[in-house]
Amino acid sequence: MTGPQFLTVGGSAFSLTNLNLVSEADVSYSIQIQTLNNWGGQDETTEDYMWNGTGWEDGDGNPATDVTFAPGKGLWVYNFTGEAVTFQSAGQVNDIDVTYPLDTDFGAVAIVNPYPTNLALADITFVTEADVAYGIQVQTLNNWGGQDETTEDYMWNGTGWEDGDGNPATNVTFAPGKGLWVYNFTGEAVGFHMPAPEL
Repeated sequence: MTGPQFLTVGGSAFSLTNLNLVSEADVSYSIQIQTLNNWGGQDETTEDYMWNGTGWEDGDGNPATDVTFAPGKGLWVYNFTGEAVTFQSAGQVNDIDVTYPLDTDFGAVAIVNPYPTNLALADITFVTEADVAYGIQVQTLNNWGGQDETTEDYMWNGTGWEDGDGNPATNVTFAPGKGLWVYNFTGEAVGFHMPAPEL
């Protein structure tokens, strides 16, 4: 990666200490992470974290050893080196169903496919007592945190997903780690349920 890019956390809480960098360049104090709020801006209630060459530290220079990110949390990652850098993470492969809570204030939540295989849009359902027909919209993300303009928006019609022209979205899949903006226009508490594939 070079420049700022958008990342999302997978299906379980993720420790910052499990995130390392792979680069032939010296990237000390040149890689920064910020957490996002539900609107895509910086979450002002949290710290920024900087790679010091051997680990992560907060804005006061203290080791960031107890930092975890919740499932689906969006991150801005800044690369100030001008060199290609690869993130290397350690963790377990997720093989259980994941349900993300959606914001009830008509906000967008950054969600990621947490599985090591493609996730079919048709398999995504909801945990709610509310009628969510035409109240849940999905957009795919590019690396900059904006909408991927090469793809469609998808809307839940009450029984399945459809594209912007009202056609059934029956063959849509999301790659492992693909980021999504999910909008909840219902004003109700909704769980965005993604069943685990057979691995």
